[in-house]
Amino acid sequence: MSNLAKRGSALLWTLAVISCATPALAGVHVTSIAGGGNPNGLSSTRAGVTTQDFNDATVGGLFRQGSGASFTAPLGDTSIYLSLNPDNSPIPLFFNASNYFGLYWGSIDDFNQISFFRQGQTVARFSGNDIWNRANGDTAPDLNRFVEFVFDGGTTFDEVHLISPGVSFEIDNIATGLLASPNVPEPASLLLLGSALFGLGALRRRQR
Repeated sequence: MSNLAKRGSALLWTLAVISCATPALAGVHVTSIAGGGNPNGLSSTRAGVTTQDFNDATVGGLFRQGSGASFTAPLGDTSIYLSLNPDNSPIPLFFNASNYFGLYWGSIDDFNQISFFRQGQTVARFSGNDIWNRANGDTAPDLNRFVEFVFDGGTTFDEVHLISPGVSFEIDNIATGLLASPNVPEPASLLLLGSALFGLGALRRRQR
């Protein structure tokens, strides 16, 4: 978990048969799968979404690799990832209207927060406890998860804030998209950034 100081300019999962579905909130369906097993971190398997990783970023400031005294790499992830703490939080992400957001969320803490906005108005907000009960920053697979948020009923968002009032919020493989027909999993089932402005540094994009 992280000591962060600077901002740059611009901004397979092959594991687990464990998944969890979080109850829908304000038309948002949340599913997640336990992490580990991929050195690049878990990422979206959805067709038509764009994944933003941090593998081309320079380590330091917001960007970390491995673990240290105040930051912990998402389970199994040996690549470069994003780490937030109170010094640089919140991080706003802007992009075209989307109804899908995914990320590999490492060592989930109850104080980690994600807020979704549409034209400046809040449409949904989640904390670590909404994703996994007893979110306490542990490094076990259950608290390192690839999490997907799918908005239904025509609801979209164009801005996301990543917030961490505590140390820290580790993230990799952010994915967004506008799904033509959102596939909303049922609870307990197994499981772009397009023109996004991340303001976080040079990143590599992978279009599925």
